[in-house]
Amino acid sequence: MKIETVMIFNANFMLIFSIIASEESNWKTIRNEVFRSPDQKNLLCAAVGSGLQLILMVLLIFLLGAMGMYESGRGSLVTTGVVLYSFTACKDDSFTSLLNNLNC
Repeated sequence: MKIETVMIFNANFMLIFSIIASEESNWKTIRNEVFRSPDQKNLLCAAVGSGLQLILMVLLIFLLGAMGMYESGRGSLVTTGVVLYSFTACKDDSFTSLLNNLNC
């Protein structure tokens, strides 16, 4: 009776241990996939930098609009958009190069 109980306990222990071991190996596989460096890192950095530039430009246009800067005349919104797009290009370039130089 004791030997059968020990064998059942051993079988259950081995089953639980194998389930835990397989879950741990699956977690390690997922972890390696999530934290690996992307294949086209340059393209990703350029897209994120351009998105930052557009968001910054839109926020500045809304800020200037809230201050009442566009009441002067015709075409001032478009001119402001072009000028802000040019000025925010330096932020785009610096952020893109910062992302690209990170060692991932």
